[in-house]
Amino acid sequence: MVGFAASQWASERLNGSRHKRRYHQLIAAGLALHESGELYASAPKMRRALATIAKHAAPLALVVILAGCATDPVPERYRTAEPVATMEVATLPPSALVYLNAEYIGTSPVTVKLVADEFGKWKQDSVIRAVVPHDTVAFEEMIYPRGYRVPSRVLLRVPGYTHWYSATQPKPPQPLTVNP
Repeated sequence: MVGFAASQWASERLNGSRHKRRYHQLIAAGLALHESGELYASAPKMRRALATIAKHAAPLALVVILAGCATDPVPERYRTAEPVATMEVATLPPSALVYLNAEYIGTSPVTVKLVADEFGKWKQDSVIRAVVPHDTVAFEEMIYPRGYRVPSRVLLRVPGYTHWYSATQPKPPQPLTVNP
């Protein structure tokens, strides 16, 4: 129980009605103000409170852990993939070696998947080069600066190779008969 001196000191210290109510709530809960201003517990009520807390703490913690969140957690909104642009590369003559930024892509015709920005434009300066396999001197290249739109199709014509055969094929040779 709270001694007379502590109660007198507390009533002098707590002069507002709100503070007096709080003081009486502390006493009802089993706590009292010491003369130094610290709270101390009256033994029987505090022992009951601690026993109740200890008795219900483990099941309460288990219920809270198993219950989880009341709502689904909101996932973070961020881009998981880069925008991709596709480009078909064809060459004249066909079956030329295709390089993109000095990296071998394949033999033409080939479809290339590129990383582009959200507007379908190049993210870096790029060079597409077509090299004829048996003649490494002859090549054709196209340079695309950063920010230019990625084309859907590219036709690279290697100089020195005629392209008329792609439109019209020559007639096969005819046998020649000679009368003796």
